Amino acid sequence: MTNAEEMTSNLQALLSIHKKALDVINTAKSKDNNEISKIIGISPNTISTILNRAMGFGYVDKTQGKWVKTKIIKGHNLHRMAKVKFTENLNPKRGFSETGKKVRNPLAPLTNYNEATEMMESYRIIFCLENTIRDFMRSIFTQENDWIKNRLDTDIRESIDDAKNEPYYAHKKRKDDLEYVTLGQLLKIIISKKNWKDFLPKLKEKDKGNFIATFKKILPSRNSTAHCVFLDVGDRKLVESRAKEITLMFDLS
Repeated sequence: MTNAEEMTSNLQALLSIHKKALDVINTAKSKDNNEISKIIGISPNTISTILNRAMGFGYVDKTQGKWVKTKIIKGHNLHRMAKVKFTENLNPKRGFSETGKKVRNPLAPLTNYNEATEMMESYRIIFCLENTIRDFMRSIFTQENDWIKNRLDTDIRESIDDAKNEPYYAHKKRKDDLEYVTLGQLLKIIISKKNWKDFLPKLKEKDKGNFIATFKKILPSRNSTAHCVFLDVGDRKLVESRAKEITLMFDLS
């Protein structure tokens, strides 16, 4: 079960206690049972039952008798999440569930299903490229202490801090701060004045201008892939060739 499926299942369990359970959670903003009861219009005992169950799911905390939502659900539309239906097995011929029932699922329409299948290889290539470069950088940076502060410019460190504060990152523990950095930001780190000279011995492409120009070719396709924008067959072939060009600029031995 995915995190989204688990959340939907948990929210539906809360709704089985009372139809206003999600309104109760949304009202849990430094308020106690009685305060929430007056706003929602159901008994404090029912409020307590709902919120204690929600606390078991990790959705709320209680401090000095006051309830607050946790990062796990901040930013989520709980009513919408509770209504999501998941299609576990998609039929590529019909684009709906194998029972033939039309399920309202963003993965189900045939066009999206086929395009997603075609995009799988591009995603695989970009995933391998980004993580190969991260590993390459770790081999250089982790030889020193406090490399995040010393090697990353202020704007990138601020971007990392912003990402860490997003509730959507809560479910996955990162290896280190480089996993919050995009491919374009990885390029900025490499070519930074404070870093370029230290990367040069491990780069096959020594000309900084050529290095930047070659690297930048893949960024539009990378961004399209990361944001689920479909690439036609010509663009997908370019993803592969440009990833190879970039890889050949590094000494990965």
